Amino acid sequence: MCLCYTYNKEMETKRDNEQAELTDREIEIAALVANGYSNRRIAQKLGIRENTVKAHLTTIMRKLDVMNRTGAGVWIYQNRPELIISDSEEG
Repeated sequence: MCLCYTYNKEMETKRDNEQAELTDREIEIAALVANGYSNRRIAQKLGIRENTVKAHLTTIMRKLDVMNRTGAGVWIYQNRPELIISDSEEG
């Protein structure tokens, strides 16, 4: 079985355009996901309900065309690495 990746310039352009449409809150939530936060912990940190976090993640995954929260985290690592908190920075 071969899992192959096919480069698709049209899809990349579509993703680039949609990624620019992430709101500040969506970027904040995606960054927290990338830093290993659970939905519950994100909700507590931001003072919102866990269902609101889930709704944001659904929107983020749709906009980034990723299948799961890991894909959103990978996007942060690749596109916004300054939002990754090192172990020494976390307080």
